[in-house]
Amino acid sequence: MAGAFIEREYGIRVQFCRIFGRRWAYFSGPDDGDAVIPLRRIELLPGWGIISDGELAGLPEGDELIKRIALYLQNQSK
Repeated sequence: MAGAFIEREYGIRVQFCRIFGRRWAYFSGPDDGDAVIPLRRIELLPGWGIISDGELAGLPEGDELIKRIALYLQNQSK
């Protein structure tokens, strides 16, 4: 899963969320019982986002990684 890859490669924990207005509801992510304390919220698509405990956009390839995750979600929702 993308979340495990991001944590392993960059040390940043992420959880995927469904977005309902202002409410971000956990959908998928680390399954170790510890919630991700959200430092950042990134809306990927209408209704989908990720919360992270680190700055993905600050990574050299972070913007590209965010775009690829959003494209994957978009393709899965078709």
